[in-house]
Amino acid sequence: MCTPRIPKEALPSFTQMRASTDEEPSAVPPVLLKFLDARQAGDPDLAAAVCTDDVMMSGPLGVFTGIEQVKYHAFSVPAQPPAQVLLALQKQPQLSSPTEAVYAREYEVAVGEESVVLRQEFVLRRDPTSGQEGLLCQIRFHRLPVWLRRVGM
Repeated sequence: MCTPRIPKEALPSFTQMRASTDEEPSAVPPVLLKFLDARQAGDPDLAAAVCTDDVMMSGPLGVFTGIEQVKYHAFSVPAQPPAQVLLALQKQPQLSSPTEAVYAREYEVAVGEESVVLRQEFVLRRDPTSGQEGLLCQIRFHRLPVWLRRVGM
C-alpha cells in the first residue's frame, strides 16, 4: 500500500520536525539541519553553500562529484520529505573517523504508487585545527528492503 501524497506546503521543515520530538536537537549539527531544510525547500544554492567544493553524492541516480555536478544533477529538484521515519537522523560513531563525522537516517517515501525505504548517510569533514564538524563532503543513499518499513510498527 502506498503512503498518500501530502501537499509540500502542509509538511513541516526538517528543523520543525526535530523540534517537536523528545530528542536532543543539538545532536544534529546546524549545518546538516540547514542542508536538509534547503533540500526540502528546493533551494539548490543554500544546499550547496553547506557543502565542500569536492562534495560527492551517490545514490540511485548515479555518482556525482564536485559541487557544480551535484547541484545540477541532484539539488535541482526538491527532496521529497519522508512519509515515515524509521531511524531518526543521528551520529554513527562506528562509521566516523578523526577526520569525518557520519550521520545517518532511514525513512520511507512514496515514489509514484510505490513505497521505497531509503538509508541516507551524510559525511561532515572535520576542521583540522579545531576538530569541529564542518561542511558536507559526502551524501550517500541507497534503497533498503521494503520489509524494513514494518519493523517497530
